[in-house]
Amino acid sequence: MSSAEFVALPADSAYIQQLCDAEPGNSFRTPEYFASRERLGWESRVVGLKPSGDEGLFAACGAFLKRSKLDLFMEIQSLPAVNLDSPFWTGLRSHCNTIGVTSIDLGTFGSVAGVEIPPLSDRCSRSERCEFHLDLSGGLLKRMSSSHRRNVKKAEKRGLTVVRSKTEESARAHERLRGQSFERRKERGESVPDTGMITEHMSVLDSGSGEIFQAIGGEDVLSSVLVLHAPDGAYYQSAGTAPDGRNVGASHFLIHKMAVEFAQAGRASFNLGGAEQGTSLASFKQDFGAIPIELPAMSCDLSRSWRRAVKGLISMLRNRGAR
Repeated sequence: MSSAEFVALPADSAYIQQLCDAEPGNSFRTPEYFASRERLGWESRVVGLKPSGDEGLFAACGAFLKRSKLDLFMEIQSLPAVNLDSPFWTGLRSHCNTIGVTSIDLGTFGSVAGVEIPPLSDRCSRSERCEFHLDLSGGLLKRMSSSHRRNVKKAEKRGLTVVRSKTEESARAHERLRGQSFERRKERGESVPDTGMITEHMSVLDSGSGEIFQAIGGEDVLSSVLVLHAPDGAYYQSAGTAPDGRNVGASHFLIHKMAVEFAQAGRASFNLGGAEQGTSLASFKQDFGAIPIELPAMSCDLSRSWRRAVKGLISMLRNRGAR
């Protein structure tokens, strides 16, 4: 292969389509996903490597920028499978310096195995994460654990049904159930993300990037999953289940029915998202027959010393004024 150079390009439809075509199972590379980020005020770019004299891209992904008064943030949700020595990293670091990025979050949501992340500064925080990939090629019920199968059958006997929606009403029900699930996990001593994500949920729904699937018992929403779509796959973005839903296997039933529906639509995989190894959530996802994929993530402070000093001074003055 000829030498390659790092490029940072406007996220026009042609470049986004290249990303989508390269990994059609990745829900973070679709035109609709880029649109959902832009609805939240992020500026979209496509970053990656381009062979000399070629218009094609490889080792590429979306990068999203947002400014505050003193900072320029960059987020990459789904890194390509690049190693530590890839020119992708030297190019990205140089690009961040050029445009004045002060902090960067490097994520691997939906990424394939093999991503390696070097520290981009001496102020980086690294974490290890795990996602669970469910192959939709067949035998879904057979590959589930016996307890999961029992829960699916229990829900079917109770007459639960599945509905798909993109309405604000469904998003609010989803957030309510999500909060209830988080409270249960907190009681078990597990760490949970923040709630209050209605705006983010609606950006996904309104852009067409994803939709909400809900298990219904009578008139009640018992379990809810927000899923991101891709041409050849789907990504379990967030979920929640009511206490009554836990008693009847609503979440097991819902995820199984979603997997069956995606398989019938010709999709190859359903990414059940991340969970910390050793937690109840990790066991729950793996018991569907999903394969765990270990991935890294990193956040780096790229700001220069003078900028950190200015921010520290502003913070000190604000604290004095608040006394």
